[in-house]
Amino acid sequence: MRGKPKKNRLFALPYSLENVEFAAGFRFSRVTPDYILLYTERARLKPPDGKAAEVKKEDLHRLTARDEAWLLDCGVSLFAESAAAAKGEQMERLSDMLCRLEAELEAQRQREGSEEA
Repeated sequence: MRGKPKKNRLFALPYSLENVEFAAGFRFSRVTPDYILLYTERARLKPPDGKAAEVKKEDLHRLTARDEAWLLDCGVSLFAESAAAAKGEQMERLSDMLCRLEAELEAQRQREGSEEA
């Protein structure tokens, strides 16, 4: 069974060499000449300069088209991983359902056969 979905957060940091090195430790990071974006499961960040702001829903309008495309790519990657992980579970459930259906059909055939006799 799958657990509670993880909540990812978007953070903005000012550009600095220290923050670029810090961002390199994250799977999803976007470095621009002016700022750095990090998309992570962490609830809080402590970059070297101490300046990190979570980008809240009401601030998403500030993202550029490239930022939005990058964020969409992050989401697509996470969705694809989640779907791949669930595929095995889905196949198992489908197999179980087919086994139950086959057993029910066999029982139905036997009932119909005994009624004819």
